[in-house]
Amino acid sequence: MIRQLILEQIATRPGSPLHMHYRRGTSHRLVVALSGVGTNPHEPPPLEFVQTAITSANNHTLYVSDASRSWLNAPGMDREIIEAVNRITHKAGLSDVVLLGDSMGASMALFLAEHIPARSVIALTPQYSADPKVVPEEKRWMRFRKKIKHFSYREVKIQNRPDQFTLILHGGTEDELVHALRFPNVHGVRHFILPEEGHTLSKSLKRKGILQPVIQLAIEVRPFRLRKLLEAHGAVPKRSFEAARQSRNR
Repeated sequence: MIRQLILEQIATRPGSPLHMHYRRGTSHRLVVALSGVGTNPHEPPPLEFVQTAITSANNHTLYVSDASRSWLNAPGMDREIIEAVNRITHKAGLSDVVLLGDSMGASMALFLAEHIPARSVIALTPQYSADPKVVPEEKRWMRFRKKIKHFSYREVKIQNRPDQFTLILHGGTEDELVHALRFPNVHGVRHFILPEEGHTLSKSLKRKGILQPVIQLAIEVRPFRLRKLLEAHGAVPKRSFEAARQSRNR
């Protein structure tokens, strides 16, 4: 079902690289959809998960795009997003927040989970760090990464938060694994590798018709059905992937 999109632009501070748009829903939930880098460096990244985030529940949605491509490191950006989330949830009387992102947006979702008591965090192909000193093998997006003057968020720190469901998906190509294998294995965090996929994982899942159900199951915190669906399409729990990789390399 295609939902009508009537978007309200959220005011940001003067000079802010943030672009935020809110769509009112009817559920008890706000889904914060954080965009990746995009393909046109001269334009803000396009809104992502526009229909997917709404789901059949008709969720409230906040779409967030960072024109500076700072991985949340632009001064004050985290506060702006947190304040927008707090205003919307308070005004609309919402009880749940979901953080959803792809690539850079996935890293932002994991960073924001430290500050926003999200019910679910869904991170598709996140970078462990945008700092070249932390992941020197990563050469992509350097035109943006080299402009980050200070890393307030240097690397993703995963924690087991009992009231928070976290799903992380990575492809199995080497450029994905330089990030995926740096993530710690944390009890309660669902981290899967899809060996046949690359950085365009979300597009591939959408093409196969499973992006929407994967996100909906994660939003609804249905881990067993989610794992069954993912494994049916080749996903491997990260611990198992690492064990098999180490065995092959012996």
